[in-house]
Amino acid sequence: MDQVYHIRCFRCSICNRMLQGLPFYSLDGKPYCEDDYLNTLEKCCVCNRPILDRILRATGKPYHAECFTCTVCGKGLEGIPFTVDSGNQIHCIQDFNKKFAPRCSVCDKPIIPEPNQPNTVRVVALDRNFHVSCYKCEDCGLLLSSQAEGRGCYPLDEHILCRNCNARRVRQLTASVCCQSLDKLDGNTTLGSLGLDSLQAIEVKTLIDTTCNVNLSNIAILKLTISEVDKLATDSNQMAPENDLDKRSIEEQTLINLTDKGTEPIFFFPPAFFDFLSMMPVAEALNRTVVGVQLTEKVRSLGTFKQISNFYAETILAAYPNLKRYDFGYSFGCTVAFELAKVLQEMIGKSRVDRIVFIDASPYGLKRLGQKTMKMVLAGIPSWEIFISIMQFMGVRIDEKTKRLLEESEDDEFMYQEVVTQTLIDAGMNGLTDSLIDNAAGMIDRTYYLGSMEDLGTFDGDALFIQVINKAVVSSGTSSLVNEGLPKIIKGALKTVMFNATHFDVLKVYAREVAAEIEKIMP
Repeated sequence: MDQVYHIRCFRCSICNRMLQGLPFYSLDGKPYCEDDYLNTLEKCCVCNRPILDRILRATGKPYHAECFTCTVCGKGLEGIPFTVDSGNQIHCIQDFNKKFAPRCSVCDKPIIPEPNQPNTVRVVALDRNFHVSCYKCEDCGLLLSSQAEGRGCYPLDEHILCRNCNARRVRQLTASVCCQSLDKLDGNTTLGSLGLDSLQAIEVKTLIDTTCNVNLSNIAILKLTISEVDKLATDSNQMAPENDLDKRSIEEQTLINLTDKGTEPIFFFPPAFFDFLSMMPVAEALNRTVVGVQLTEKVRSLGTFKQISNFYAETILAAYPNLKRYDFGYSFGCTVAFELAKVLQEMIGKSRVDRIVFIDASPYGLKRLGQKTMKMVLAGIPSWEIFISIMQFMGVRIDEKTKRLLEESEDDEFMYQEVVTQTLIDAGMNGLTDSLIDNAAGMIDRTYYLGSMEDLGTFDGDALFIQVINKAVVSSGTSSLVNEGLPKIIKGALKTVMFNATHFDVLKVYAREVAAEIEKIMP
């Protein structure tokens, strides 16, 4: 210290203890006893002892080198890659992956990098996780991949299938539904009671339409009885060959009772292509009557939302003149529900039409999407570019490889459908592809409605918004613009409830939870 002291004056500058014959330390030119000096040092956050030599810092905390270890295996982590969990506990990479990595739904093992590899690939389908090597068709074992031609995933009824096995299962299903002996089934049994899901019902509809030369709506399949199927087949066999081209239309009802529980009804407006099939789980979970409002061929011929809304208003008031009315719109149906609610408020007063529910779409966002799409169509933009633009508008990122595949396959209908299908599946939009491609007219007229909408105006009432946040899907980092703008068009209270699901299975996976939220806002 280069200083001279009397023995009695050589004391600790903190506790005033005499330091003659005792270990002491100099700090900033002042003497310290050992205890007070140690108190000035940083303490290890693990053992709480002073750190006398090198200090390791991690997550803003000091460690002894020997105390900086994995909380699971105890291995020293000095100079080794490590990570922390949500509680800031230190883990080596191997133990962190074993403890927190998603598990494969096939082998139940964690999806982690191979030894000496920094990263791994996880496949997500139907809200389930897969190793790349486990992502196989459940029936034939074909290894599936969105990057390989002919090996895309075609899910059916929660099963992971290749295209061929999907088609085989559908054929088996339709054959069992349409060809069972009537001696073994009650003629009044409906096809809906046989357990059809949305996509299966559409396949059955196509088979019956083709076989029996009729034109059914998708929802009619659920209501069709075995006896009615038998009669359709019998009538078809009796038709003269020269009349085969005259397809018989089954008259579509505008209003369909999805459930009847003896209460004031909620009116459901379906998404663009699946009618009410995807909404049935919620309808059955609600403690009140649910009436479906169909976008029939007659309604579609009206041409504008204003005309459609007036027609629906007159039809509903004729059937339910004194009832209080609530709207429930899903996807494209949100816009129809919104437009009709405004018309009915003008006709019968705001007190009788004061609640509305939107499922994963906003009329404001849908209008913007329609206008954007119509401009691109009228400008002659190639369909693959329009598809990419729509996906980006909905918050889905399309990588460069997929863009290139879409462009290269546009003139090859089969290949293009494969790429679009896998892109939609990866984005959590399972099952939409066939409807988009096989029902191009339906897509165009809905786009026309949206693109030609007049000023939206506002709804003078309360709204519930069920928003889907699919955490398993890699997005562009922004939420779907289809969901934006509700505060601009809702005058009353707006409640938003989020669910981790996909756009097409939220009402199936969370039927009871969604129904409970609806019951809360609808007295």
